[in-house]
Amino acid sequence: MNILLTLLIVLLGYFIFLPVETPKTYPKPVAKVVPVQKIVKPVEVEVQPPTNILPTSADKIVTIKEDSSHILDSAHFAFSDKDASDKLINIKITKLQNRGSLEYLKAKKWKKVTLKQVISKKDLEAKRLRFKPAINTHGNKYSSFAFMVSDGKDYSKVANTIKYKVTSVNDTPKASSKTIVIVEGSSKIVDSSDFRFKDVESGSQYKNIKITKVATRGALEFLDGKKWVKVKKAQKISKKDIDAKKLRFSTEVSGYAKNYASFSFKISDGKAYSNKAYKITYRVTQDMNKIFANGKRVYANECRLCHGSNKDIVKKYKSYKLEKVLDDSVTLGEVHNKTKVSSRTHKYFKSSEYKRELSDIKYYILSP
Repeated sequence: MNILLTLLIVLLGYFIFLPVETPKTYPKPVAKVVPVQKIVKPVEVEVQPPTNILPTSADKIVTIKEDSSHILDSAHFAFSDKDASDKLINIKITKLQNRGSLEYLKAKKWKKVTLKQVISKKDLEAKRLRFKPAINTHGNKYSSFAFMVSDGKDYSKVANTIKYKVTSVNDTPKASSKTIVIVEGSSKIVDSSDFRFKDVESGSQYKNIKITKVATRGALEFLDGKKWVKVKKAQKISKKDIDAKKLRFSTEVSGYAKNYASFSFKISDGKAYSNKAYKITYRVTQDMNKIFANGKRVYANECRLCHGSNKDIVKKYKSYKLEKVLDDSVTLGEVHNKTKVSSRTHKYFKSSEYKRELSDIKYYILSP
């Protein structure tokens, strides 16, 4: 109880018995120290995606045949990536071929691939990339080009190479057609050179010919032993026999024409025949010895090459008695001296046109 209150009660004369209260004891308060928390500013952390593993490829050797082309699809570029979900998206040409042609199909036309050109897998699968060697060329280390592959994110770190080995094939030989002049009623041996053999392969020679079409006039004949017999369709004749003068063409006893007759043939190098047939045509001219039996006919039909039509001859040279000029006692040289052949005419006789068209009658028209 408070002391001041007790004194007050005593002074007033009151005696009050108050039980003594056991004082309560309380634990001494302990000061709790609360640490001051430091306000930390949040740090923004950028989360990086996983690093892309670069794709890889591999070198490849491709073997193709001469004079062929080769389509390149995605399998030729050997795409590999440790990221299981990654696939080939495109390739990039990093080095062009050193021989032949690497081509890309655009708008239905094959065009040359350019350095650093990108080609998609879709285009590869659509067969729009090809390699084509030059015509008639081959080699074990023929050509190569370099490339990188891409997974759509990155290209491979190093370039890889596709190399081409081009194997040789026999090139089919060729010949060319020819026109041969022959006099009516005669025969002419067919020479080896008449077939004009050609082959791109060095050292190649023709071994034989095969007749694909026989002449419909006159006769193409082969010397069988001591007898000349007509050549048949599909008959094969060796160069050896041709060189031995066992092949000839014979005209009929009389008759001539610019395109008198012809036969067709294919030529072989011993491995293959030419793809196409060629033709030898015979131009048959008149027998001048027969013509000379009638001098008038000689001048009217042949000399008009110099002097014009029959009418022009008579008009221009009326001062001459043609019957006398063309008498058997004079030569054609004398005829031309009298009729004064022009320099233009002489020039014509030296021309390639005359040699090609009328060389067989030159002797009879203009004496040396």
